[in-house]
Amino acid sequence: MYHLLSYYLIWFACLYTAAHQQAWIGIVIGVMVISGQLTWQFQVLDQMRHLLSLIFLVTLTGMLVDSAMIWLNIIVYKDNYFYPYFCPLWIVVLWIEFSIVIHLLLRPLWVKPMLTGFLALIGFSLAYFAAERMGAAHLVYGVYSAFIVGLIWMLLLPALLFIHHRREQYL
Repeated sequence: MYHLLSYYLIWFACLYTAAHQQAWIGIVIGVMVISGQLTWQFQVLDQMRHLLSLIFLVTLTGMLVDSAMIWLNIIVYKDNYFYPYFCPLWIVVLWIEFSIVIHLLLRPLWVKPMLTGFLALIGFSLAYFAAERMGAAHLVYGVYSAFIVGLIWMLLLPALLFIHHRREQYL
């Protein structure tokens, strides 16, 4: 429950502060909460290596996809010092937190790619649409931009979880 509440706290903090051109506040909140989560998980050392591996894989992929969305003029993020070359830091914080939630709470979905893909289509589309409604992002093509993001993650998320699950078996 702690990790789920942490995810929503970070998500709302990052979006709200980015929408008000003060994303650094959301970043600080996110880093503090994530530090607490990782400290808690550090006590379970055998999981820590797998968690860090998933954080790296999902966060790097998320950053590349979001940056590509900026380059392709599908999404414009508020409070992005790296525009038009890279996604904002507050998005990176969100990807790190999303990775933690996937690892610690959504493990049963790893072996159900069809369900994971469907949930990614709906969840990512809604999350990006909500980001626009909160004022943290502008979806250049409106609902279609959100749907494009959902389609991309419908394919990517099950693939990333499959890759990570296979790697985890050998680590």
